[in-house]
Amino acid sequence: MINFLRGILEKSKITRNTTPKIVAILSALVLWLYVMGEVNPEDIKPLNDIEVELLNLEELKSSGLVIIDQEDFTVDIKVSGRRNDLYNISAEDIKVTADLRGYRQGVNSIPLEISSPANVTIEEIKPQQIKVKLDKIVKRQKTVEIIKKGNPANSYEPGEITITPSEVLVEGPESKVNAVAKVIGEINIEDAFEGIRRRIPIKAVDNEGKETVGVDVKTRYVNVYLQMLKVRSVVIKPQ
Repeated sequence: MINFLRGILEKSKITRNTTPKIVAILSALVLWLYVMGEVNPEDIKPLNDIEVELLNLEELKSSGLVIIDQEDFTVDIKVSGRRNDLYNISAEDIKVTADLRGYRQGVNSIPLEISSPANVTIEEIKPQQIKVKLDKIVKRQKTVEIIKKGNPANSYEPGEITITPSEVLVEGPESKVNAVAKVIGEINIEDAFEGIRRRIPIKAVDNEGKETVGVDVKTRYVNVYLQMLKVRSVVIKPQ
């Protein structure tokens, strides 16, 4: 190739001093390309557990929907480029997003968008989409029940109980709110012999008494008054 260029230059009547200079420049260029290819070759680098950023969450909420069973979505990618460039690339340089605008209640497959520095190329991304489960946000009134714990003082027993409020509002994904059987609190009556007034924390539970996670009980406490009654002893005389 150099001889070919030299012939062209000679035919073009370029001076003998100029020709060696151009040949030297071309030789240096060829050498540089060779060195770059050998010393700093193309390579591939994996980057794992890159977090997916969810876009338009507020718009989703304003449309009456919420993500349920949410997890931290991550992807694994492979990027290619010159070895020197790849050496300085980290997961923080890659941005992966999923736009939730326009999706409806149920399981949705959301495609991913990825951006990276200009000096590398995205070769692979796994997975290429994420599955997001959306549910409708609802509100329901649920009955409050107070569970008595312990045993009262000797010759006493619990009487009428007053709960204020007796019903509270529960808000959350429809499937989870529907699973709420009631809202409960606990009151300790161990060794009690007079009426008890308490401000009791409450929580939502299912039919098995397990706390329902993912719902919001709008009233966190209820006021409780429990009467304690004296048990009368009746002596029956023998006939």
